Amino acid sequence: MSEVLAPQDISPTLLKQLFDDAFMETSIDSDGDLRVEEDGLGCYVLPINQGDRIKLLTVWNSRSTVPASAVLDFANRVNDGVITVRVSVNKNLIFFDYYIPVEGGITRRAIVLATKHFLHVQKLAVLQFGGEEVLG
Repeated sequence: MSEVLAPQDISPTLLKQLFDDAFMETSIDSDGDLRVEEDGLGCYVLPINQGDRIKLLTVWNSRSTVPASAVLDFANRVNDGVITVRVSVNKNLIFFDYYIPVEGGITRRAIVLATKHFLHVQKLAVLQFGGEEVLG
């Protein structure tokens, strides 16, 4: 397989091997979804639309003692401070997501670096945007 990956190359199996080769922890859950972890943080890595995009997703619970307004304020601070990753809220769930475009081709390295950036943003959210007060 060439260095540049096309949408038709993208699959959970290929992505798992790619992250294994990058010495990141991987697992496939009972639904067949790939989970990647590094430094205690993890996310799902999901091929979307026949591999045109790769969705990175993490779902957090908010602390039960935190009011909904504080959870929304946290999401807004992260969205204002980190443009590349989107944070959304649905009741007590906080979603971090990011889409990696594959259409036109992408290198394995670019996928790994984008995923590491996504995980780093979650760390920033905790340290710089008040996540330790909100995330459960």
